[in-house]
Formats: sequence, structure tokens, C-alpha cells
Amino acid sequence: MSDFVVDFCWDVLEDSRLPLVVCTILVGVLTVYVGRKFYTRQQYKRKVQRKNEERQKALQDVLKSLDTDDKDVEDKRKDILTLTLPQLTQQLTDGQLSAVQVLQAYQEKGMANTLGLVKYPENYAEEDSVIVRVLKKQGAVPFVKTNGMANTLGLVKYLENYAEEDSVIVRVLKKQGAVPFVKTNVPQTLIDTGCSNPLFGTTLNPRDPTRSPGGSSGGEAALIGGGGSILGIGNDIGGSLRIPAHFCGICGFKPTANRLSKQGYFNCSPGQQGLTGTCGPMARDVDSLVLVMKALLVPDMFQLDPLVPPIPFRQEIYESKKPLKIGYILDWELKMATPALTRAVKVMKDALEKAGHELVPFQPPKSDNAFYDISPKCLLADGGKTIRDRIHLGLQECSLIVCFELANYTSIFNLLNFPAGVVPVTKVTEEDDRLLDDYTGSDNDIFDRFVRKVTKGAVGMPVAVQIMSDFVVDFCWDVLEDSRLPLVVCTTLVGVLTVYVGRKFYTRQQYKRKVQRKNEERQKALQDVLKSLDTDDKDISDKRNEILTLTLPQLTQQLGDGQLSAVQVLQAYQEKALAVHGGINCITEPIPNALARAQELDSTDQKSGLLYGVPVSIKDNINIKGMANTLGLVKYLENYAEEDSVIVRVLKKQGAVPFVKTNVPQLLFDIGCGNPLFGTTLNPRDPTRSPGGSSGGEAALIGGGGSILGIGNDVGGSIRIPAHFCGICGFKPTANRLSKKGYFTAAPGQQGLVSTCGPMARDVDSLVLVMKALLVPDMFQLDPLVPPIPFRQEIYESKTPLKIGYFLDWELALAAPALTRAVKITKEALEKAGHKLVPFQPPQSDHAFHDIIPKCLLADGGETIRNQTTYYTNIFNLLNFPAGVVPVTKVTEEDDRLLDDIIGSEKDPFDRNVLKVAKGAVGMPVAVQCVALPWQEEACLRLMKEVETRIFRIKEIWVKQAASDIFLW
Repeated sequence: MSDFVVDFCWDVLEDSRLPLVVCTILVGVLTVYVGRKFYTRQQYKRKVQRKNEERQKALQDVLKSLDTDDKDVEDKRKDILTLTLPQLTQQLTDGQLSAVQVLQAYQEKGMANTLGLVKYPENYAEEDSVIVRVLKKQGAVPFVKTNGMANTLGLVKYLENYAEEDSVIVRVLKKQGAVPFVKTNVPQTLIDTGCSNPLFGTTLNPRDPTRSPGGSSGGEAALIGGGGSILGIGNDIGGSLRIPAHFCGICGFKPTANRLSKQGYFNCSPGQQGLTGTCGPMARDVDSLVLVMKALLVPDMFQLDPLVPPIPFRQEIYESKKPLKIGYILDWELKMATPALTRAVKVMKDALEKAGHELVPFQPPKSDNAFYDISPKCLLADGGKTIRDRIHLGLQECSLIVCFELANYTSIFNLLNFPAGVVPVTKVTEEDDRLLDDYTGSDNDIFDRFVRKVTKGAVGMPVAVQIMSDFVVDFCWDVLEDSRLPLVVCTTLVGVLTVYVGRKFYTRQQYKRKVQRKNEERQKALQDVLKSLDTDDKDISDKRNEILTLTLPQLTQQLGDGQLSAVQVLQAYQEKALAVHGGINCITEPIPNALARAQELDSTDQKSGLLYGVPVSIKDNINIKGMANTLGLVKYLENYAEEDSVIVRVLKKQGAVPFVKTNVPQLLFDIGCGNPLFGTTLNPRDPTRSPGGSSGGEAALIGGGGSILGIGNDVGGSIRIPAHFCGICGFKPTANRLSKKGYFTAAPGQQGLVSTCGPMARDVDSLVLVMKALLVPDMFQLDPLVPPIPFRQEIYESKTPLKIGYFLDWELALAAPALTRAVKITKEALEKAGHKLVPFQPPQSDHAFHDIIPKCLLADGGETIRNQTTYYTNIFNLLNFPAGVVPVTKVTEEDDRLLDDIIGSEKDPFDRNVLKVAKGAVGMPVAVQCVALPWQEEACLRLMKEVETRIFRIKEIWVKQAASDIFLW
């Protein structure tokens, strides 16, 4: 077929008229292309000209409104400009100054020549006047949304990108009485260390107009540094606020990401996830920064953007007189500091030591990987998907790119998976070599100096260009036209295949031996625990059964009072856990030092901690020192944790006794719970069914009565689905409300859809007690990334009636009859309790399910794992809402009968299969999911408690189950 096409093409080309036709067509296409480009460029020029005319008129109007011959007014304006922000706010509050006076003073200064021009020339409309030139350089390009104003990023295409409402930051500033009065310049698309764009020109440094003010918040820093503003808001993703502040001699502050709202600022790089931009204040001094942070960290901010942790400004920390211990750096492997920077650090060190603080040398860890690998991936946390799509879009207008070849940026084409090659086109000349003497590169850093060093003296050496295409060049088939090659290729392939099969067979045998050895060790460990529990004493057996009937609050009470010992409780649950495991295979390994820890607790006089003496089961992928996190994979059989996870460390500080690790599906990505290493876990309610995943072993053990409390984790329902299937309660907090340090995952690319640890237990009271035990200073100190928000008892115990939304169906999730009935039961019970229930229709979300969630789950855009099913519980992880499940009923015969009608009428194959799986589940638990806004865990738990109190008779069920090894609802 290939030969036929080639022959046909050459036959056609033999027509002597064809070259003329081809040339005519090419000339026509080229003419249209050039004409279109010329027309588009002219359109852009007119748009820019029109925008600058509008801008110039607006500036002139302000200048006219400020013009005055009154010397007292001018003197007053000068006096205002000398006040600090705290002084200014005081005089405004006292009525010594009016808001109009202050605004006009800063409007006048903001539009003045930064080299000292205060009085404007009469002919300020003249094109060549100093004022006009300065104002062009100080231009206004927004990225923070202000109602009715465009967010251009210095791009003509965004000239009409008008904001429909103010950003949250601006709204809060206005609520605090602030008066936004100008918007400031940025580099084009914000990605630059300078501050210029073709739309509004270049901003200069107010300290030295021959230098840059830095970027991307360069216009803001230049305006404040020149005295034209007392306070500004910028944003920062890699120094975009701090570098301009440094260059312009002012103060700038970048808060923790999400400490201030990000809602309402425009960004040209929506793929950013791991390295997140954040707004921050810029001002003349630190007092001003503090005042702004106090003004922003208020309830208005937390209400307007629920994603912001509700942490107000903590004045007691700021005003603390306790001496500080401060590390300092004089040099770094990747950046050699200039003498001025080194001297500045030394001056600061001496001054702080004189003030009584302790200064210690600090050597940053090796970080070239962070600079050249991690940071770019975080900037494009979708694995380059966003930029890849944009480059593909650009390549619709061209098939090839020719560019110079350097190692630091050619790697982008590896990321994009484009074919690329280099072609020598010339040689290094004497003039090239001479110009290297003045070469400084982009930053004159170690890389630029290295390039200069290795390139120097290379006269006569070849110089190449890089050619890159969006299409795979089919040169391989040209090579295969060699008629001798097929025999060679076949022989080689047979040899390679033989080696491959042999290696796979050997590896498989090795894996089998490792699995066999691991299971022998596991079986022996379980038998050793069982032997240590063996007793003929009926009183001990009765006491153990009695312990199993206690709720977690009752158990902690009796442990604290000394009615029970930690060893008694541990042994009761070890015995029950092994009995449950024998039927459903839910334990991976017993924790070796559990008994020793319980004995240690009993030997102490002080019974401290909210979970004193409580045995806790732990999901397989959460670190326990000295134990392997396998994820059900043979390759991780020796993946031993060097230390406990933060969650486990805090549990131990609260007196808990981790005693077993529980099973998971392989790699954690499955709604079942089985792996080749430890086998399949069954559902304690019905061993023919799955307990769900990925925290299925945990849910099955608790659901079977073998644990009173467990810790799982959840990225798409991995706590809630197993809890539902096994008839227990499970709770997924807001991401980062609990520490994530110290648990192992097979998908480290997760960024937008973040996994979070959470408790699993029989009842809501137990979940509440665990959250109280975890949200303590120990957690916040061990993991500074956790917002220091303790459990807010007043929200959980509030008696104010709730307004609760509910829904019975969703476009992407067809609910089974039992699920719909469970929601209706819950609605009626909550209404009887005095709460207001309102219908809630979730927005259209197919895009979230089929596009956003897979990209967020695997920040490489799903390249690692392509074919995983997503569930509707994912949406609450994406939105970062706390969510929990509470069992409210069980599947009835009527529910099962109604499934027949739905299955027959349902056209979607996925929904039809889901309903078929649900068939025959009579007697299985049915739960409802409760959801709250981010950081409102206490409100979510309150709703769960209301549901449980009104519907679920938890105590009766656990008393019946404790004495039985048959696990029925």
C-alpha cells in the first residue's frame, strides 16, 4: 500500500502543468496568510492605541481634578505623605483628616514624576511631557479583579476581560474602609522578573530609572517605593512580591498559600497546583503590613471564601517578648550571594544578637532537584497538560519550530513528548568568541558562567539548530526498506523475546518465594498473639466480652478511672480482631510492640490523654516505625518506615495503643479490597460482598467488632465508601486539617485532589473524641503545614437550628431505591428535630468527573493511571469539603424489588452494572453522607450526630454483635 501511494505521487508529478498549479496555490495561501497576519496586527495596534487614549484621558481627568493653587492644600498633601499607615489610620479615625484629602494626596503623588516632579506642567496633555512619559512607565495592568475593570496581564487579547465583581481581597479591604484608587503594571503573563508588556510599556525603578523594579508585582513596588501609594496588594508564586519589594526598597509579605483568599485574581497558568500563588501586602514598613494582615484576617474573609482557614491574626504571637532562635544563610549551592547581600545578612545577625536573640548558621539541604525538577512540575502541576495543550494549539498554525539548542530548555520538548533533533548549520567564528567576554546570560548565575567557560575558545566548532515537530517523522519505515533487514530484525526479536520471557519467569518465581515467606511470617505473628491470649478463665472471657460492648467515650472513662487496664482492653480487642480476621481476612500484620506499650501505660500513675489505653487499628499505608508499607505490592515488602507518621505520634501522645495494620487494595486505587500479597478482604455483614476500598480492611475490622477506632485515608471516598458498606461511621476532614506527613501513596502526583487522613468508628461520638484528640498543639508543632485550628466545641454543641440542603438524584449518579429512601428518612427525622431542610440541586458536574478530577487525582493529567473509576464522593474531595457517612437503615425486600424496574429501563451501561451489583443486598447497611463547607468539621460532625441520634440505635447493635462471631446487621 505504501509503495502504491509513493508511485502514484510520482506519476502525478510527471504532469508538467502541476508545478505551476502548486506554485500558484502556495502563492495564494501565502498571500492570504500574510494578509491575515497584517490585518490582525493592525487590529491589535488600533486596540492598543484606543486603550492608551482612554487611559490617557482617565489620567488627565484625575490630574485636572487635583489641580490647585491653594498652598495650604498642597502643604497638607505633603504632610499626609509623610505619615505612616498606623498614623494615617489614626488621624482618619479621629477626624483630623478626611478620606478625600488622603485620596487626593496619593493620587497626586502617584501621578508625579518619581524623580522629584511635584507640580505638573500646564500642558500636561502634551505627548512628550515628562508626566506623560512617567505615567506610561507607571502603567496600570490588573491581575486582581476589581468590578468593571479589565484584567489584561499585558495582553491585547484580554483588553475586554472585564471583571464581573471585586475579588474577595478587594471586597474585604472595602469592608474595612479602604479606597482602591489605581491598578499597577505587571510583566506580560506575569511570568518574568522584569516589569513590562507591549500594551502599557516598561515600568522603571523609582530608585534608579535605568534599572528594573522586578516582577511580577513590579508596578506595585515601584509606585509604593516612589511614594505614590502607602499600601498595595501584590501576589507571589516564586518571589513576585518579595523581589520587587527588595529592588524598590519597600517591605513585602507573602503569606502561607490559602491564608488569604485567592478568589478573584486572574492567572495565565491555570495548571498551577503544587506551587500556588498567594496574595500579600506591600508597604513602606512592617507596621503597615501587620495592620493590613489584621484587617484581612477577619470573619468577612472566611465567609466570602470558605477555602480560607478561619485563623484570625494572632496578636499574642506577634507581640511575644520571648527571645527567638534564628537560622541565617550566607551562601547557597545554587546562588552565590553578592557582597552587599552577604554584608546585609551579617549586619542583621549582629543587630539581632544584640537584641538578645540566638542566631545559628543554617545550611539549606541540597536542592538542585527542587529548582530544576520539582518546582517546574509544581508550576505545571498537571504534568504539563495545560502548556502541552496550548503548544498543540499554537502548532495548528505551524508544523515545525527551529531554535537554538541548550540543555536547560530542550527538556521541555521531552515533557511535551515531541520529536526533536539538531542540525549543524555553521561554525564558531573569531567574532563569536570575542563577544563571549561580555556574555552574562540571563542572570549571570553559575549556569551562565559555566556556559561561558565551556564555550570560550571554541572557534571552528560546529553550531547547530534544534528542529522540533508536533508530528512523528516516519523515518523508521525508510530504514526498513533495506531488503536484508527483516531477517536480522526477526532474529534479534526472537533473542530479545527469549531473554525477556526467561527474566520474567525468574522474577515471578522470586516474587512467589517472597510472598510465601511474608505470609509465613505474618501467620506466625498472628498465632503468637493468639497464643498469648489463650485462657480458660471464664471471668476473663466475660470481662473481654463486656469491654467490647462499651462505646469509645465509655471505654475512655473506665480506663481513666482505673476500672479497666490498658492491657485488659488491648487483649479484648486483639482476641476479637483475630476472630474477625479469621472469617474475612482484614489484618495485614499485628503491631509487635502493642502489648509492651499497654503495659507501659499501666505502669504509670498519671493516666493522661484523651485516648488513654484505647487500641487503634491503622491502615496499611500509614507509617508505623519499623513496619512495611506495602500497598499490596511485593516490591514494597521491605519498604520499612523509619518513624511513625504524625497522626500516629499524636495518637500515642494522647495515650492510644496502635495494635494492628489493616488491608488495602493494590496501589489503593480500587473500590474493592484485595491484593496478591495479603489476599481479599470480605464484608463482615455479608462475606459474598466487598467491604469497599481503599480503607476496606479498616472498615471491615471495625464493622466486625474487632476494633473500636481506626485511621484511614480518603481521596475519592476511600473512607466513606467502606464505612457505608460495613455499616460504621467514617469522616473525611478538609485536606490539611489533619497532618498528611508519614503515609505512603502510589500516586505522588496528586495535587488538586488531595488525600486526607480521617477517623473510622462505630458512632459519631467516637469520631468527635478522635478529632478533639488530634487537633492539639502537638499536631501543629509536628506538622507546621496544618493550620492551627483546634476543635471548636461551641460549633459542635450549638443548639441553633440548621439549614440543610438535600438531594435525591444527580445527573451522574443514579441512586438505588434504598439510598433514596435513606435520604428521605433522614430528611423527615431532621425536620421533626426542628431543622430546616431545603431541596438542593447540584450544579452540572460531568466536566468535574470526566476531566478535572482525573487530572487532579494524578497531577500528571492521568498519565500514570488511566482507567480508574471515579465516584460521586470524589466531588467533595475536589471541593475540599469535610464529609462523613452515618448508617441510617438497611436494604429491604421492597428496595430490592424496585431495582428490577430500574435495571430494565436504565440505558447507561455503567449505571446498569452498578444497579446489578446492588441487587440481592437485602439486610445490608445503607448510609447517608453529610457534607459541610471547608474547615467546618465541627458543623459536619454536629449534623452527623443529629442524624445518628434521630435514627440509628447504635448501642443495641454493638451489644448483640460483641458476643457473636457471625457478622450480621
